[in-house]
Amino acid sequence: MRHDPARTDARRRRSGAGGGLLGRAAGGTAAMALVTALLMAAGLALPTTAHADPESPPPANEAPTADISGLSDRLDALTDLAAGTDPGSDSVAAELGVAADGQGSLQVEQGGVAVSILYSERPDDADFQALAELATVVATSSELARASAYVVPSNLDAVAALPRVASVTEALKAGTAADAGAPASSALASELATAVTPALTPALTTAANPAGASAGLTSAAATPSVAAPTCRTVEAVGQAPLRADLAAATYGVDGTGVTVGIISDSYATSPTAHSTPAQDVAAGLLPGPGNPCGYEQPVTVVSDNLPETTVDEGRGMAQVVHSIAPGATIAFATVGIDELTMHDAILALKAAGATVIVDDIYLFTEPFFQQGPVGVAIDTVQKQGVTYLSSAGNYNNIGDEGYPSAGYALNGWQTDAYRPTTCPAGVLTAMGAGTFDCMDFDQTGTPDATATLTLGATSAPVTYALQWAEPSGFAKGTFVLAVTDDHGVTTVLDRGNGNLPVTAAGFRPVTDGDYDFSIVRDLSAGASAEVTPALKWVWAFHSDIVAAEYFGAVGHDRVGLSISGHTGLRSVVSVAALPSDDPTTAELFSSAGPVTQYFDYDPSVSPVPQPFAEPLSVAKPDLAGVDRILTNFFSSSRPVDDRPGVYSFWGTSAAAPSVAAVVALGRQYSPTSTPAELRSALGSTTAPAFSPTPTIPDADVVGTGRVDAAAFLAALPAPTHPNSSTDVATTGADARLAATGSEPVAQPFALALAAVLVGLVGVALRRRARKPGTTPPR
Repeated sequence: MRHDPARTDARRRRSGAGGGLLGRAAGGTAAMALVTALLMAAGLALPTTAHADPESPPPANEAPTADISGLSDRLDALTDLAAGTDPGSDSVAAELGVAADGQGSLQVEQGGVAVSILYSERPDDADFQALAELATVVATSSELARASAYVVPSNLDAVAALPRVASVTEALKAGTAADAGAPASSALASELATAVTPALTPALTTAANPAGASAGLTSAAATPSVAAPTCRTVEAVGQAPLRADLAAATYGVDGTGVTVGIISDSYATSPTAHSTPAQDVAAGLLPGPGNPCGYEQPVTVVSDNLPETTVDEGRGMAQVVHSIAPGATIAFATVGIDELTMHDAILALKAAGATVIVDDIYLFTEPFFQQGPVGVAIDTVQKQGVTYLSSAGNYNNIGDEGYPSAGYALNGWQTDAYRPTTCPAGVLTAMGAGTFDCMDFDQTGTPDATATLTLGATSAPVTYALQWAEPSGFAKGTFVLAVTDDHGVTTVLDRGNGNLPVTAAGFRPVTDGDYDFSIVRDLSAGASAEVTPALKWVWAFHSDIVAAEYFGAVGHDRVGLSISGHTGLRSVVSVAALPSDDPTTAELFSSAGPVTQYFDYDPSVSPVPQPFAEPLSVAKPDLAGVDRILTNFFSSSRPVDDRPGVYSFWGTSAAAPSVAAVVALGRQYSPTSTPAELRSALGSTTAPAFSPTPTIPDADVVGTGRVDAAAFLAALPAPTHPNSSTDVATTGADARLAATGSEPVAQPFALALAAVLVGLVGVALRRRARKPGTTPPR
């Protein structure tokens, strides 16, 4: 399975065919109109999606949407697979340099590999139908000039040869921001594994616990609007540190009438989860019929169909939301396979009634220096009244004691501009034929083409991402990462993705020791490749860097910027993590900012990302929530000592929904407040929180500080008709809904019916896409 440069070059010279007319997304128009009518009848509105209106004229700007580059190098290699070879096998993963399973791995369903397709011009129905003859199509967008599909390796060349197809790249499985456990070789990180688990006292204040669950935090007496802790099998430990119990007592809120949408890997498909959703409801940990606390509003599952192994992290997030805003309705949608499917999940949650949406997703091809399809969807729903939150990530890595880099954040190296120097001989040999130079990491006058990281050995590949500041779809430069071990063996990682300024792959450090990394610029294409953009390299997703040769901020370079993707956008509330039992100092792993954006991408204005007049520095994260939330199944890697069936949910994946739940309380209390007003009040009323190390400024790791629900609600405009304090534990969900002016029957029924119809539309589209007499490859 060898890469053929000549064949790839021929593909990259191929030009797209056909006109640039703006077409509608394939099929489903009438059915979606019916869904819209039903939602409107229920008092809801289907959002205006980023998909083009079939009756609208083409936009004035008919510029190309992307340059032609063909198959990515990995997919090119897959075309050489012998018949019958499983593209999802460990041997294929090793050959391609990706993880064998989990985040960063190929996604395979019935022999088809998940791919993201970018078109050179806005495609129409005929383009999507042609794709459906060769692939199982998952999502399409004319406005974004994209499609997502599963393609069997033998059809990859044919897909790349379709008219208007600019590039076809593998869609690596998304990562999530649940803490995966402390790396064994890091002395500082090992403190995480032995840290005290959350206090096992009830989070809600009772007569026996007048001081509340968290020392030093003012907590209020339990009120009828908050269910007693005895109706839950596991304590709601996230309430007190965020003062959500005080907010509930003071303002009579529990989230009733607000729908919180969640995007993660899965909700109820994990083969290894320790509980089922029905058991969670019976335990008082999720809402639904039979909930012993009286919260019987059902969870709406919009989609939950990832083909790969999942862990139901989305259900863990739902338990976090329910523990703080038990009256809120919860809706879930899976991230899907790539940026376009996540874009669609966001719009689907808005259509299901969500006014607060939270995710914990990292997509490996999502651009660092501009927004992509996910950001477009976030902008769309935000304009329609949605507050959007995302986990900051768990990718911070503090250097170990005993090295010059001790105490510094070592993950996330960034420079303002590429500085060329001569590559080491071993790197040039490994690169093969062509013209190359390397990044000069040293700014003192003595060129250094390597940055040395001291790494601990791992049992599986470490997934990384390297990106550079060129407009996505129009990248002229090619940069790759090469690593040389202490035996002098050099490995060249992913060779790039054509017109996308991103490379992501996996590398396994086999032994503890020093590894020399080089960022290589490929100049083989000539003068057009001689670009010197800003670069950002996030080395480790859930792994360990013991020490680094370069650290801190020096000249044009800065190390420790591990926030990236959509959680770094201005439109998103990026949430850091504080331990629920000591919510004053950030978790060591909580990712750090700030983030720099170089391009503005709005496909309704231009398909080409436009450069900002000056690079835009975005302060991230925005604020902090709490993790180490107790659940009855997640995360299985962190069982609570002496508490059979109780687990501790660590990571910004837990912190983000804790804040989303607080926003739901604010929305219930002040339903006329805009997303901007909610966000301003949320960020301006936080309590002090601090960095885990003096080398990282507090604001770069905790934003403005710890969310304070009581202060947040106090800062919001008072409602015209304040919510009454209703005893939900005794009166039930219908009474609670009626007390807030919501309809207890019509809205859930309409949402459920709409969800069913959306599913039927999907089935119809898949059937329509099939060639008569054949079954599409999967």
